[in-house]
Amino acid sequence: MLRIERSVRGAIAVFAVSGRVGVENVTELQRIVDSEAAQRKALNLKDLTLVDRHAVGFLARARPRVPRSRTVRSMFGSGS
Repeated sequence: MLRIERSVRGAIAVFAVSGRVGVENVTELQRIVDSEAAQRKALNLKDLTLVDRHAVGFLARARPRVPRSRTVRSMFGSGS
């Protein structure tokens, strides 16, 4: 089961995605992320349990096109 929770941290809309992401719900995830009016968005994927190839394709297309800021990296524990 897919679960998506939205929160706001400063100027960033954060979508915490948990559970399984597959072909049956990639379109829903894309719609939710696209509907967000905020200029800056982040996906928190730490609680994903399973992704299929369609979900991997979506995540690859959704990745930032510019380096993430220290703030975004540290929000998800990968920065210093």
